[in-house]
Amino acid sequence: MAKAGSSKKKAAAVYEDEPGRLGEALGRAWDGVSLGLGAAMSNATRLIIAATVLAIAIGWMTGLTPLKHAVAAQQADPIKVVFVWPASNAAAQGIAPAVRADLEQRVLGAVTVDPFDRGSLERARAALEASGWFRGSPIVRRRPGGVIQVRGAWRTPAAVVVHGSAEYLVDQDGAPLCLPIGGKPGAKLYRIEHPWSGPPEREGAIAYGEAWVGGDVQMAIELLKTIATKSSVASQIRAVDLSNCLGSGSNELRLVTQRGATLVWGAPPSAPAMGEVPTARKLEHLALVLSGTVRLDRPGAPINLHLPVIEIDQSASATTTASRR
Repeated sequence: MAKAGSSKKKAAAVYEDEPGRLGEALGRAWDGVSLGLGAAMSNATRLIIAATVLAIAIGWMTGLTPLKHAVAAQQADPIKVVFVWPASNAAAQGIAPAVRADLEQRVLGAVTVDPFDRGSLERARAALEASGWFRGSPIVRRRPGGVIQVRGAWRTPAAVVVHGSAEYLVDQDGAPLCLPIGGKPGAKLYRIEHPWSGPPEREGAIAYGEAWVGGDVQMAIELLKTIATKSSVASQIRAVDLSNCLGSGSNELRLVTQRGATLVWGAPPSAPAMGEVPTARKLEHLALVLSGTVRLDRPGAPINLHLPVIEIDQSASATTTASRR
C-alpha cells in the first residue's frame, strides 16, 4: 500500500512539473534555431532586412506628412490679415485705403489655410517687400484663430515725382511706392518735376523701395522738408522744379507756387553754394514774396531767393530788384 501511494505521489509530481520541463525544452530548441539562423545569415541578408525596415519607416513618415497637412487644412480657421500700422497717425493716414486693400490681397493671394505651410508665409513676405512700402523685410506670422499678422518698418509718402506723363509716389528717401492698378497719388502731396532720370528699375520693372537714381529727387525732398518749417508759406508751394539741377551741371532748385510762379531757391539746404545767402535768409525772402501786401508770385519771370536781395528777372539782360529787408 505504501508503495502504491508513493508511486502515485511521484506520478503526480511528474505531471505537475511537465509544463516547466516543456518550456525549458522549447526554449532550448528556439535557442538552437536562433543560433542556426544567426550562423547562416549573411551580411547581405542583414542589409536587406535593415533596408526593408528603413523603407517602411520612410514610407510611414512620407505618408504621414500629407495626411497631417490635409487634416490641418480641413480644421483650420478662415484667414484674417491683421497689419500693425505705423504708430504715428500722420504716417498711418498716408497709406490710402486702396493701398491697404492691395497689400491685404498680396497676403491673401499667397498664404494658405494650412497652419504648417511655412512656404506660403515666405511668399507673402516677398510680395509685401516687392511693394516698396516696407524698409527691409516685413515679418509675417500666424496667430491663433486664423490670423496672419504683418508688421515692419513702414515707409511714409513724401511727394509725387512726375517723369514724362507718369507720376510716382515716393517716400522720404525718394524710393517709389507701389500703387494698385488704376490708383493715383494723393492730390495734396507736393510734386517733383523734371528729374534727371526715370524711376529705378530691376530686370526691366520698377524697383519699388529702392532710392531714385541721381540724387536730385532727394535734394527736392530735403527742400520740401525745409519749406514745411514755414507753415505760413508751405501750403502755397505746389512743386519743386529740377530742370536746372544735375542735367545743367548745377544743383539749382526751383520752387513752383500754386499761382504758377517760379522761385529760384538755389543749392539744397545741406549743401549751400558760395555767393548764396543762408537757408534762414532764403526762407525770409520766400515769406516776403508769398505774404507781402503785394504778391510777387506771378507767372512769368523767375524770382531769385538765393541772393542778398530778392530779384525778379525781367529778361536775360536786365533784372528788377525788389529789396525787402
